[in-house]
Amino acid sequence: MSWDLVKACTVPISNIDGDIKGTGFLISPEGYLLTCAHVIEETGGWERVRVNGQKIKLIYQGSSNCNDFAVLKLSAYQGATAPLSLEFQPMDRFLSIGYGRPDFPQGASIDGTIEER
Repeated sequence: MSWDLVKACTVPISNIDGDIKGTGFLISPEGYLLTCAHVIEETGGWERVRVNGQKIKLIYQGSSNCNDFAVLKLSAYQGATAPLSLEFQPMDRFLSIGYGRPDFPQGASIDGTIEER
């Protein structure tokens, strides 16, 4: 997968006031996106989540204490997607984009390592 595709499929998650609270990744052509449950909590609840100013539909939300992920749906999405892969191993490195820091409103690259739990 190319870096340009990863960037195109990565969106900031904001609240209704436009404050960016985290990052989402478009993972299907139907508009499903993956984010962290704590990002949804930080917006004040899924009803307050906005992606590019649009409301979303909640498909699944774990909690910041357990299953810290959420699946959202962006209606009428037509664009690039970054499908998930199961081809990774502990200690593999990855490069992603994040919108979690206010000093990087355009997003910043994040270099990390897959951990085994």
